[in-house]
This record gives sequence, structure tokens and C-alpha cells, in this order.
Amino acid sequence: MNPIKSTLEYSHTDELTFDADIIPTINKYFSELSDYSTTKQETSETNSEITFYCKDSIRREHCDFLLKISVEHQKNKQSKITRTEIKIQSTTSEINEYDLQTYIQNLYYKILLKKNEGAKNIYTVRIYSKIYNSHPIKGQYLLNFKYKTLLTPAAAPYKQEPNTEQIIFFDVEMTAANIEHARSLAFEHVSNIQSYLSVLVDVGFEFVDSEFRTFIFKSSPPEAPSFSTQRFRTGYFDPDLKLVVRDNLNFLSHIDDEEDFTNLFQGKVSVSFDDTLTHKKTRFNYTATKKEHLEQLFLNRKLPEHVQNPMDVYREAISKDHHLPNLEIKFPRQIRAYFTGIHRLSPDKKEAFLSCSRMYNLAIKLHRTEPTACLSYLICAVESLTIPDQGFSEFLNEFSPENYDKKLCDYYYSLRSSHFHAGKFHFRELNPSLLIETDLIFANQHKLFFDFYETMRATIVNWLETYILPKP
Repeated sequence: MNPIKSTLEYSHTDELTFDADIIPTINKYFSELSDYSTTKQETSETNSEITFYCKDSIRREHCDFLLKISVEHQKNKQSKITRTEIKIQSTTSEINEYDLQTYIQNLYYKILLKKNEGAKNIYTVRIYSKIYNSHPIKGQYLLNFKYKTLLTPAAAPYKQEPNTEQIIFFDVEMTAANIEHARSLAFEHVSNIQSYLSVLVDVGFEFVDSEFRTFIFKSSPPEAPSFSTQRFRTGYFDPDLKLVVRDNLNFLSHIDDEEDFTNLFQGKVSVSFDDTLTHKKTRFNYTATKKEHLEQLFLNRKLPEHVQNPMDVYREAISKDHHLPNLEIKFPRQIRAYFTGIHRLSPDKKEAFLSCSRMYNLAIKLHRTEPTACLSYLICAVESLTIPDQGFSEFLNEFSPENYDKKLCDYYYSLRSSHFHAGKFHFRELNPSLLIETDLIFANQHKLFFDFYETMRATIVNWLETYILPKP
């Protein structure tokens, strides 16, 4: 018996303006996709309407639908998508208007990227990330993964404190239409790269993001030291490129772009207003500061063809152990084979491993303060790799180490469910004890937590050794 299909319609009226005729770009985008076909196109001097028949997945359901895009042609050679309508036939009741709105917004983003293809400018954009570890990463690592990317740690001494912030540069070389396009691509690219690296070395990566923090100051006269607290902005100054880094977006400033240090807003800004009488939203974009020196800095900058590291910065293979943040970080010798293997994965496995890596990176970052959330996202990372109709336990039976503690994993899976579905915390985040020396319960929980952590890590590494790393 065939399932009954219901029809759902949605009209998206947020306008999107382009500095050229967008119709050729839209046609080019859809012509390159095998599951799309043009059914109708009507064009006049002022407007165009194109209707496409589409097959695509929306909220994990494969759907057939019609998509009609309305474009207004303007006298200044600009064009504007004024309306996009979608009519879908679905076999479930799960898909709703918000799913369709999200699908169209993602479509707009893809059209924007397609518009900028074929650009001639070469940029090498630097993205700033950080880790927390006593030791900085040693060496430089040149990766040819989608874009040529050079990972370089900022010079910093060892500090006997595992929560020491260590800055890392990711230089990404690419062709793009303009500096905003290049920086957008670089940011997304590095977000994926650092997620993959978190799995490789069991270290959490995150972007530099400035904020005002409170600091303790201690003066040191020999007779009577005094203490005070003061607030300062965090961030990083790059002496090589002369950049003040508050984040990797608008608040990345060259020291010679003086407007960036006098204006409240920086870069290109989008502002929206709601008219309380008409209930219409008005949105306009404007350039708050031009960042001319920043563009010239990244334009036509080249990365080296090769980098050479001393042999002692590497480890022989990917470690399946939990990395302790007071230890040195060593990349395995297979780092290039690892990224080559990811590139060669099938689309389904590549998407699954990217989701796994993002969850894993998030789990490590949560580990510092939220152990229940950490273990929950570790389980999510493993579940991202399962195939349809394969359960968590079945996946562990296939990829976990021999003689792993199945009862412990099942128990922790139940803790994950109670955390997500009932808001429970299971590792004394909210009721800690300072009597650690007599708290045997804490010591036992601590051991079991890391036993489980290493099982999850070993499971993921066993999967990637099966599908990503080449067989010897």
C-alpha cells in the first residue's frame, strides 16, 4: 500500500539584493544538480519567474517539490530575489513551514556562493583559533584539503597550568571574488578543519572571541604586596601581520585602518527595523568601515610549497588514549593521510564524520566545566557514525575495543538520555565536595568517566582507521 502524501506550501518573502543579474547564476546552480529541472521560465523587462522541479532531502526525508523563484530587475543593473515559493508533497507530518524556510535560506546561501565562483583574486586569509593546554603545539603543518592550509602555533612558552590559552594561526589560500567572500569561506573551512583535528589529537579547538574579563593584579614591593582587580579586553595582537584580533569576523582590524578603532561598528553591517504600524521588516546593509589595509594584506599573499618539521614533533600513530592537558601535543605521522582519507570518503560517510568531529570537539570543550554534557556529546559523536537502523550498542560491538565494558556504556547512555530529556546532571557539577581526600565516590566516578571517555575515543578511532586511513 502506497503511503498517503500531503501537500504543504510556503512563501518566503525576505528579499535578497545582488549587484548583477542573478538569473544566469540561478540557472547555472540548478543546471549542475541532477535532481533539479526547469519546468517554466517567464521573463519581462522588470521581472522573471523560474519554476524548478526538485528532489532533495528536507529534515532527513527525501521529497519531491516545486520551487518558484521571483526576481526583480532594477535599472542600476542590480537584481533582487523578491519571493520564493515552495510546494512539497510529504509522506510524514513532521515537515512544517520552518523546515521549508530553512531550506530556502540555505538555498540563498548556495546561490550567493555560486555567484562568486570563477573569481580571479587570490587571497590567503588568516583565521585565529585557540586551545587550552600547558604546552603549545610544536611545528608547522601544511594541509592540502579543499584549500591549501597552513597551521602555525603562535610563539609561547610552556606554562605549568593546563588551562593555558594557546593561540593557533590557520592561513588559508584560495580564489575568491572579494575579501568578504574569502574570509567567509576561510572561516567555514577552518571550523571543519579544527573539528577534524580535535579527533586526531583529542584537543578542543575554538575560535578567538574577545570579551571583557576581570583580572587579578598583585604588586610586589618587598614590604607589603597589594592586590587589585581590573577589567581588560581579551584578544590577540599579531605582530607579524599587524592585526588586532577580537574575533575572526568584523572585529579583525589592521592597525592602519584607523576607522576600526574609532567606530562602534566595523566592516559591513546589516540592520533591520520593524515598522509597528505596517508590521513590515525593513533591512538595509551599509559599510561601517572599509578595512582597506586588511584586504591588501590578505590579497596575493602566498603560502610556502613545503614545510619541514623535526621528527620528534610527531607520534607514530593516532592515540586512542585520553589526552591530558598538561602533556605535549603531538600530531601523528599520518596527518596528511588522514585528511586525504576524509576527502576520499563517500558523501554519506564524509557528512557523518564531519558531524562526529563537530560533536567530539564540542564534547572536549565542555569537558572543562560540564562533564555530563561532555559524555552526552561523546555519545552523539559516536551515534553520528551509525548507519540507518543501527543502534548505539550494535555500533560499539563492531568498532569498540575488545572486552569493553558494555554495562558501563549502556549505563552512561541512560545518563545521556536523562541529561537531554530531563535536565539531569550526574557528575556533581551542581553539588561539588571539597572533601576530595575522603570522597571515595568522587574518585570512583572520576575513574569510570575516563574509562568511558577512552572507550568512546577508541571506538571513533577504530572507525576512522577502517574507513579513512589507508591499509598498510
